[in-house]
Amino acid sequence: MENKTALVICNADGKYALASADGAPLCAFVYDSITPMFNAHEYFVCSRSVAGQARYGILNERGKEAVPCTMDEVEDFTYNYAALAKDGEFGVLTDRGCFVEPVFDESDPYGEFLRVCKDGVWGFLDVRGNFVHEDGFVQADCGELLSYWLPNRYLRELLDCDRTGTCGCG
Repeated sequence: MENKTALVICNADGKYALASADGAPLCAFVYDSITPMFNAHEYFVCSRSVAGQARYGILNERGKEAVPCTMDEVEDFTYNYAALAKDGEFGVLTDRGCFVEPVFDESDPYGEFLRVCKDGVWGFLDVRGNFVHEDGFVQADCGELLSYWLPNRYLRELLDCDRTGTCGCG
């Protein structure tokens, strides 16, 4: 299986790895399956059996686990995030590569936004994966990014950050 920059290859033991275009492995042959994500071609869903249970994770195109292969469930990217579940709690991988551990009690896709609840408090995840209480949000159109609901204090930082191209996780 191929995407723009990585190939999925299989060894004689039936284990899978990602490889560069010239066939050099980018990760160990430890996965039971690897499939490209439909809505984010630079990411792949990986799975392996742990104590007889299928566990899932997400590899980036360089063969690194963006999400550890310990999740009960991984969904494809919807707008700007991929939802994850482990032990009844929910997390996310943002389109900027920020992994938010599954610590939320509930998640509620809200169009292109992800509402989450922790200990009875609802809020949204911002583009860096931070939980922000849902009071005081404004809607922002951020150019090439999708619109996000952002608290006022993050709006200027996000727009400045996008202009400089230095945004990222953290």
